Amino acid sequence: MTRLYIGFTVAGICAVGFVYLMVLRRRLQDKTGRAAAFLQQLHAFLRSRAIGEENYSWLLRHCYEMQSDMGEFGIMGQFRPPYARYVVQNWPIVINSLPEMRQSLSQEFGSGREFEDYGALLQEAILR
Repeated sequence: MTRLYIGFTVAGICAVGFVYLMVLRRRLQDKTGRAAAFLQQLHAFLRSRAIGEENYSWLLRHCYEMQSDMGEFGIMGQFRPPYARYVVQNWPIVINSLPEMRQSLSQEFGSGREFEDYGALLQEAILR
């Protein structure tokens, strides 16, 4: 009888572990799907280069969720903005890159290099 209880206990622990692994797998699949959708909208925004487009507003609506999904991988320890003489500590990449991209598009001067640089930074961070 004692062996039966031990067997049920081990089987119960294994079942709980299996269910926990399935939940973790589902969460990872959800995060991967959200990252793929975010990258798709980002690529469309980079191609269109238009602030009024639906892509930019979609990116803004989902940037906090993406930043949260990335966790500490979405934060730069030290960031120096282009042409700046100061360094920003713990700079959230997703939340800050989108407004910087919009600002570089709205400037009348410049080649748009900053827009492409921030876009590349954002893409690389999400892919990592």
